[in-house]
Amino acid sequence: MKSYKYCFISFLFLPYPAVCNEILQAQVSEKNDLFIIKLEMQINSDDDDIYELLTDFNNISLLSDAISESRHITTTATHSTVYLKSQSCILFFCKQIEQTQNVFELKDGHIKVEDIAGKSDFASAVTLWHIRAAKNGTRISFYSELKPDFWLPPFFGSWLFKKKLLEETQNMIKRMQQLAENNDD
Repeated sequence: MKSYKYCFISFLFLPYPAVCNEILQAQVSEKNDLFIIKLEMQINSDDDDIYELLTDFNNISLLSDAISESRHITTTATHSTVYLKSQSCILFFCKQIEQTQNVFELKDGHIKVEDIAGKSDFASAVTLWHIRAAKNGTRISFYSELKPDFWLPPFFGSWLFKKKLLEETQNMIKRMQQLAENNDD
């Protein structure tokens, strides 16, 4: 388990406070080709703003440079269906990843995302978000289980994939912080 602290100052000498993010837990593990990501983070943004960013399905691509396209396909009484296209590179191995997902907006700031079998480059993928108000901002819990349905380089591929997953997830949450601040302006 790792603990990090990030502080960002947007513009020196302008009357904006530094925004501190604290990653309380960051961990990626792998067992039998199933990758598990756990991240717990405290950020200085309103929980409603963060929830809104995660459920703006046509603009999910704003949350990550790796996501090139996000599209809201349909909404039913129980869930929304969303299409994502992303590209990620590990060393000189690059992969375009397509995912069609069902997104369930549950109560009390919980969001569950499941890739649809046969419509994703993952054999299986389930992600759980929990966004809630906390002292001085928002607490975000992120849990994801991913089983790639694509080739990873032998020997070091699994290690690099774990590292890339954690890096991308942390970057996405930092981007949420920045977007939420811009919405407040």
